[in-house]
Amino acid sequence: MAEDVKQQVADLTEANLKLQTEKDAALELNATLAAKVEELEAKLENAAKALPAEEAPKPVIPTGTFTVEKVKYEFTLAAFNYGGAVITAETALADEALCKELVAMGAGVIKRAGQ
Repeated sequence: MAEDVKQQVADLTEANLKLQTEKDAALELNATLAAKVEELEAKLENAAKALPAEEAPKPVIPTGTFTVEKVKYEFTLAAFNYGGAVITAETALADEALCKELVAMGAGVIKRAGQ
């Protein structure tokens, strides 16, 4: 029985040593990978700095007007939210019913033309 216990201790000691060796190898690989990640992140950051900054295109407010009850109106914004959707002033100019609604509600996206 003592021999069985001695053999089990020897087997467990050997298994422990093998696991410790594998753990050390995994830690070394992890450190190598972490260093590579840092290197790549630095390269990415430098590459991003080297790219020219792109300016967002400025919205263009259409110069067209529309008339409701003999009064001319124009848009003050290139796009606006209406009914849960973003509508461009250009699209709204083509929608007579929408233009009438905007006038009726006193929407802030329109003003009398020439003012």
